[in-house]
Amino acid sequence: MAMLALSGTLDPLHLNDLLEWLHMTRATGRLFLSTGAVTRTFDLSGGKVIFASSSRAAERLASWLLRKRVASRQALLKSLAISQIQGEPFTTVVLRDGYLTREDLVSAGTALAVALVSRILKEQRVLFRFDPSYPVRRGEPVNLELACSQLIMEAAVSADSRPPTDHGETVPMASLEPPSLEALFWEVMAGLSGITVDPSEVA
Repeated sequence: MAMLALSGTLDPLHLNDLLEWLHMTRATGRLFLSTGAVTRTFDLSGGKVIFASSSRAAERLASWLLRKRVASRQALLKSLAISQIQGEPFTTVVLRDGYLTREDLVSAGTALAVALVSRILKEQRVLFRFDPSYPVRRGEPVNLELACSQLIMEAAVSADSRPPTDHGETVPMASLEPPSLEALFWEVMAGLSGITVDPSEVA
């Protein structure tokens, strides 16, 4: 029996119930959790969280890695540019280029997922939508395999340990935004194609 799409509004205190239900039904798809203008997304496969991200640039994996200083800004920007040019997952590019190990990426991805849920737990109201038809990437080299119960437990501990106004460090939005990527994009494009491209010619 195919799983139905879900949507609605919930109190953050009941987020655990939603995640546990998705876990028990071994749900596969994407969960969207929106608070205000920010939407955090969680990809699930077989009821486990395999990837987490956000509509806010400072809450995405590349920014998280930059914040933790586990890779250089130049390396991360280059990986982002190659990812966009070749249509490959960012994590695949980072691994192939040897900037980080799989263990580094899984650890960072897990910490990011926990941080995103802990921030959601501080909100008054959450809009949720689960799309079982969303084509989540399964079989990727970086797969969190994070149990929902573990995620919510660690997020609750993290949320309780910070003041309500403390959302932790953030990476300046401009650091991984399009203006930072534009020049490097054309540099990488030229390297991949063997053709020199002048950005002013396509501006």
